[in-house]
Amino acid sequence: YTRRTTLPVSAETLFDWHLRWGAIDRLTPPWEQAEILDRGAGVTEGSRAKIWVRTPLGWKEWIAEHRGIVPGREFDDVQISGPFASWTHHHRMIPEGASRAVYEDDVEYELPLGAAGKILGSGLAHEKLDRMFAYRHRVVANDLAAHAKESGQPRTILVSGATGLVGKSLSAFLTTGGHRVVPLGRSATPSRSD
Repeated sequence: YTRRTTLPVSAETLFDWHLRWGAIDRLTPPWEQAEILDRGAGVTEGSRAKIWVRTPLGWKEWIAEHRGIVPGREFDDVQISGPFASWTHHHRMIPEGASRAVYEDDVEYELPLGAAGKILGSGLAHEKLDRMFAYRHRVVANDLAAHAKESGQPRTILVSGATGLVGKSLSAFLTTGGHRVVPLGRSATPSRSD
């Protein structure tokens, strides 16, 4: 599966967006039943993210390892364990001059259950990937456009209700813009930054 979108930002700006704390939250569609258990050390070589996901076969822990990082250009997520027989997701930021880049997601995957999984699930899997990556590309394009309108240096922003639905989404959005978010709440939680 491959999806490409040309964006009016540099490849480095696009890459940096993916390095920030809220990126994984922003990239997870709201209709997906998924919970981020562990972000690992972010997009660093060998770092692993753990996500609890709902599949047609029930809940499953998905562990993905970051590999092949080329700063400003690309990185891979490789499934260590999870819902697919195999999964490698290539994230590419291909420069088209100083202020344009092609955003490319290329996924090589095999469904579980061998031939039966391929026969029964390939159409559904492709449809689901298409919907998910269309969403992801829209979010990245919209976030980068919104962040480009903001002038000045990154800020430290206090967010009340940061653990709620709106607060989580707002915090993730702000951190992908390079801002530091300090959650305000009843219990002490660590601050979040890019």
